[in-house]
Amino acid sequence: MKQSIALTILLTIFSTIAFAEDLPKSGKYSGRYDWTYDGKVFPVGQDRMILSGNLPGVIFNDAGKGFHHNARRDCQIFWDINKGKSNANGSCITTDAEGDKALSLWTCVGTLPTCDGELKFDGGTGKYTGITGNSKFKATVIGQTQAGFSLISGEWKYRKRAERPHSAGGRMEGLLMFDYRNRATEGIGALA
Repeated sequence: MKQSIALTILLTIFSTIAFAEDLPKSGKYSGRYDWTYDGKVFPVGQDRMILSGNLPGVIFNDAGKGFHHNARRDCQIFWDINKGKSNANGSCITTDAEGDKALSLWTCVGTLPTCDGELKFDGGTGKYTGITGNSKFKATVIGQTQAGFSLISGEWKYRKRAERPHSAGGRMEGLLMFDYRNRATEGIGALA
């Protein structure tokens, strides 16, 4: 029993040290986010519609490694399309291979099939605790497929080096989310 506890403590210490050494304080990145649309479409007259839903997908770093490479990204979208003009906003939760999550807020405007936008990092869990930064992107809708992609580039910065939370259980502690019934819940884990 004592050996098991000692081994757990040593593994925790070594994984935290290795994690801290791998984490740069800031950087730049570029990549591609491939997504599909999953949500509702509300027609408002002949030339206008409102879309509300999710854009689940994967983001790939152009370098083939590093920041947000092969990470899952789930974006929530509110999209107003009026006479071919696009105006959208929402938030994204990006989950990397280790389960750490980064929250970002975004907006975009354009003429279909594209929408030029800005994304702003606003904290998260694990290595993304305290993350800030800005990115620009160009989203492109692929015809009538309800799918698309976004080319993105930007920078990030950590306010502090975060230690991996050991009891977070994959939840986004400190972030207030709302479930589909409009009840306040803590963390993305409460939505699953």
